[in-house]
Amino acid sequence: MLRNSDYPSALGVLIERLNFHYSGPVMTGGFQTFEVDLSEWSLSLTHATPCIWVKEADLSGQSPAQLVLSLRDVARERKWQHAIILVFLDGEAAALRPYLPPVTPKFVFIEREDQRSIAQADSPSRPMLDALMRQVPRAQLAPYERSRPVFGSRFFGRDSEINRIMNHSDRSYAVTGLRRIGKTSLLREVMRRLEEADPVEKNQTRRFYLDCSVIDSEEEFYRALAGGLDPLHQKELMREVGRATRYRKLMFDRFYSLHGGTIVIFLDEIDRLRKYIGDQSNLMDVMRSASSDETAAGHPKVRFILAGFRLDMNANNNGDSPWDFAEPMQLGGLMRNDVTKMIVAPLGELRISIENQAGVVRRIHRETAGLPHNIQLYCQALLELLDSEQRDILTEDDLNYVYESETFQDFILESFRQEMMPEEKAVVYALIAEPGDPAGQQLYTQRNMDDLLRKRGILLKGDVLDKCCRNLTVGGIFRRVGNNYEFAVPIFQQTLRDTRDVELLLEKSIGEIDINLMIV
Repeated sequence: MLRNSDYPSALGVLIERLNFHYSGPVMTGGFQTFEVDLSEWSLSLTHATPCIWVKEADLSGQSPAQLVLSLRDVARERKWQHAIILVFLDGEAAALRPYLPPVTPKFVFIEREDQRSIAQADSPSRPMLDALMRQVPRAQLAPYERSRPVFGSRFFGRDSEINRIMNHSDRSYAVTGLRRIGKTSLLREVMRRLEEADPVEKNQTRRFYLDCSVIDSEEEFYRALAGGLDPLHQKELMREVGRATRYRKLMFDRFYSLHGGTIVIFLDEIDRLRKYIGDQSNLMDVMRSASSDETAAGHPKVRFILAGFRLDMNANNNGDSPWDFAEPMQLGGLMRNDVTKMIVAPLGELRISIENQAGVVRRIHRETAGLPHNIQLYCQALLELLDSEQRDILTEDDLNYVYESETFQDFILESFRQEMMPEEKAVVYALIAEPGDPAGQQLYTQRNMDDLLRKRGILLKGDVLDKCCRNLTVGGIFRRVGNNYEFAVPIFQQTLRDTRDVELLLEKSIGEIDINLMIV
């Protein structure tokens, strides 16, 4: 147990009074550094928020420019270059501010007076957040992330999927869904929670994540596994793997014995790997065999949590699936209550009140189709608006700012262009291109769609149209209403019509449809 003098007073309050978890101190560049878990504030602060203690001797012993340079070196050494770093100062920060980096890392100074206020407050979190919000724009302090996978305090929803993976520790899973639906974030969050629930010894690794999009052969796949789970014997293992298939299976037995428990291997973008190695590879057979191997106590030696986009989205529903050893789990839009948490909790911590909260949440849920990335884009734009106008109240009228912005509209259209197959695009373009704008109808049927495609000379086989509608629904383009469909994002069809040559897009899509999907 550290004494109060072993850490700055404000950090001591967070640790001792509020029971926030922390690690440290770690001496880095002559400074005591810590990491504290501030994830429960539902902001961009993580379960390992960086902290640096700058004492009076540090302030007097270096010039302001030299001190800031030293702090930047600490950030590099601790790999905090892109983080918000709390700097607890036993003094004042005015002389340091002119030398701060313009972008990252973001140093937030908790000065002597701030620390005194935090220590004396009945609710220390409030003055701590006050100090943060004086120095960090709310749009940056919010947990919304538009370009990278998220986990911890930035992860919202998917409780059912996470509980299913966590509670059924004897099963492997194949997570499917469109791009930016949150597959990688789900894998990262499950991995984080498993690490918390089952901590390992220093030299053990029972959870391993591999991005298969950078793996272009079966040999490279095994090399990456060996490098991550048994690096000291990687060369030896690769020699054995090259000898016979059974040695590939024995590799997983070795991992289990080496790390003292079930190994959970997270394979992201797995469909891209299968595309590289082809159907003749026996990799899936090896994985199937490894996942079925149990200890005498009935515990699996290896679990696989797979994630993929399109190649095998429907394969899990038939007997030909290469993933028949893994239970399918398809991700769609978030439920309304998850969207509510994603919006209300962070804005509340940022002291933003929502006028007609239920109406605002309902509209954001409808206009984003519950897709996590769309919601984050939406909320980030709203925070930037409130920051620019220095307002603390969000109204339903503010939503028009996002809804009508070119950035949001272009994002919706570009996501559709990147994520949908040619036959799915053709369905949408045929609806919108039809004179009289049948897409303006509130509801339309698969019969409507089939008739419009036939007019264009396209006859889709069997259940191809049904699969198109299913994927368009998962992708947030359609919303199913009974046996009928409507556009999930009301602005989608009008924006597409106003900003693109829909007839040309339809012609191009028709020309790209796989001939095997059509009746010719």
